[in-house]
Amino acid sequence: MYTPPKYESRFFQFTRICIIAVYLVIVAGAVVRMSGAGMGCPDWPTCFGKIIPPTDVSQLPENYQEIYAERGYADTEFNAFHTWTEYVNRLVGAVAGLLTLILAIWSVKFLKKDPWVFFLSLATVLAMGFQGWLGAVVVYSVLQPFKITIHMLMALVIVFLLLHVYIRSYRGKLLPLWRDDAILKKLTLGLIVALLIQTVLGTQVREAIDHIADTMGPDSRSVWIDNIGFVKVLHRSFAWIPFALGLAILYRNAQKKYKMASTWIIFGILVLEIGSGILLYYTGMPAYAQPIHLVLSTVLIGITYFLYLKLNRLGRN
Repeated sequence: MYTPPKYESRFFQFTRICIIAVYLVIVAGAVVRMSGAGMGCPDWPTCFGKIIPPTDVSQLPENYQEIYAERGYADTEFNAFHTWTEYVNRLVGAVAGLLTLILAIWSVKFLKKDPWVFFLSLATVLAMGFQGWLGAVVVYSVLQPFKITIHMLMALVIVFLLLHVYIRSYRGKLLPLWRDDAILKKLTLGLIVALLIQTVLGTQVREAIDHIADTMGPDSRSVWIDNIGFVKVLHRSFAWIPFALGLAILYRNAQKKYKMASTWIIFGILVLEIGSGILLYYTGMPAYAQPIHLVLSTVLIGITYFLYLKLNRLGRN
């Protein structure tokens, strides 16, 4: 049985930490969206021109609303909670970026053994840099919905890259889980595609809600969902497709007696994801349910993609 050297094992564990860090960035971003703190810092990378953001309005110039009028502050008062929520989001992103940079430097050791580990790690750190730039674009666009959507989808790309690094960097632990099952592979790929389509539809719903919220105001939250058009119906109805695919994967696992726990985890998260969507739809879109719905979606896509990599034996031979 293959026994990996210590540096390979440690690199494998460090990659896992990087994946967790990226998901923490997604969670932090979801909290920012939930709390409406997206413009808590109207500039980037500083916050109100400071490295450490202010905690009180007295720390800002008297005409700060005029200075940042083009960033939505003409009629907005300073909110310390929003500012620090956005600032913490940026800090978490900076830590994740630093971790992926360390990963890329460390991956040089794999150049002879498996160059793809190095190239994928390098691609990850470049993607993180691009994601940071997108964050600045989002801020300077005053949270244009389309740019927020691109920002979120880019986070999924980073997760995919890290999962590739993870599965290639420690073959001894992962390859024994491989199954040569063409039907299961196709079902898993179909679920990934369906989840990505559903995610894009969800972002369209979110964009529509942002527009409605600006028009109707936060006091009308309970009726926001009633004013969304056809995309709401499409998003809700399409949910049956990933559900059916998840059920088919679960059945295939049981039929062939593979005993793969990941298929149960995927189906369980899928049920929770649909449940959170029902909660949003029928209970007036409670703010706390929005980050739950988003985070469950990204976790589900990540785990399903990881299963697909294992099924296709994309680790090293």
